[in-house]
Amino acid sequence: MRDLAPSSPEASSPAVTDEMVEVATDAMQEADYQIQRAVARGEGPDNEYEIMARAALEAALGQPAAPAWRTRDSAPKDGTEFIACNPGYMPFSMCWHDGAFIHQDPVDGWVSPPFELWQPFPAAPAVEGQKL
Repeated sequence: MRDLAPSSPEASSPAVTDEMVEVATDAMQEADYQIQRAVARGEGPDNEYEIMARAALEAALGQPAAPAWRTRDSAPKDGTEFIACNPGYMPFSMCWHDGAFIHQDPVDGWVSPPFELWQPFPAAPAVEGQKL
């Protein structure tokens, strides 16, 4: 059997969350139960692994991917807007401008609040028949 564990933290996918793994595991267990019931009735499926894999993938992909928070030192300094936050506080938008990270506050205007973590904004949802 192949070792499926990533060889380094960089090799793992940030899009796979513990919640997704749990949902996929539950789906595989339910699929296995249904397969065993079918086998007991003499109606065994042709490919049990395919059925279990399909059930797990469909369940896991239906879950939203958790965002990957990154440390401040890796935040973009090219003017790209991103989501910033400090643990325990509401996230806010930031960007790099004239040598500092800035945020437009509705009361105080442009300010440079401290932040510990950041992540890129998610891609806009696709609209059927429209290219973004």
